[in-house]
Amino acid sequence: MNMRIRRLAAECAAALTEMTGIHAVPERLKKPRAGEGRDVGLISFMQVDGHSCGYAAALSVLYTLKPPSTLTGCLAAARDMWTATSPHVEKGVPETRLIRALRDRGIIVGVRRSLTFTAILAEIDSGFPVITVLRTADPNENHWTTVHGYSLRPNRVYLANTRVVAGLEAAPLWSDFTRRLWAERGYGLICRAG
Repeated sequence: MNMRIRRLAAECAAALTEMTGIHAVPERLKKPRAGEGRDVGLISFMQVDGHSCGYAAALSVLYTLKPPSTLTGCLAAARDMWTATSPHVEKGVPETRLIRALRDRGIIVGVRRSLTFTAILAEIDSGFPVITVLRTADPNENHWTTVHGYSLRPNRVYLANTRVVAGLEAAPLWSDFTRRLWAERGYGLICRAG
């Protein structure tokens, strides 16, 4: 029954996206409590279909590091990023297209394959969000997300755009993140304004 409801909700979201052209909506993020950690102040977007997580991550980073100054600019940037990332209905957005879309819009992207909790803390403390990939319940499907914060005691990371995927949480413990969720341990795209 639960799967039927989820499938119906996904079909409704896909129909809404097709009718309106809206692929992502603003998302209110879970953040660390004051004094317990840091957050980059990510302006986050949540995908409204089943294949636009790369677009949502890229748009969130763009709006955070190079925010448009007008409503017209916001809409133009969203349409432009949609065209640049061109999410495929079955395959989503490949890494190379995501990186190119961000770099073409003035975001410096560094690919890392050996990130640790300490390294992520340093990036967040510097104001740099980290895009990474999570495992999902489907072994053939991964999910782009953005690490936007952390907290200590216990060690946690704060993730964007997790509500759309069953089994993902917005603030997993670091040990759970590395053991169960991180699709490629140590992998991340460090994003900085150029």
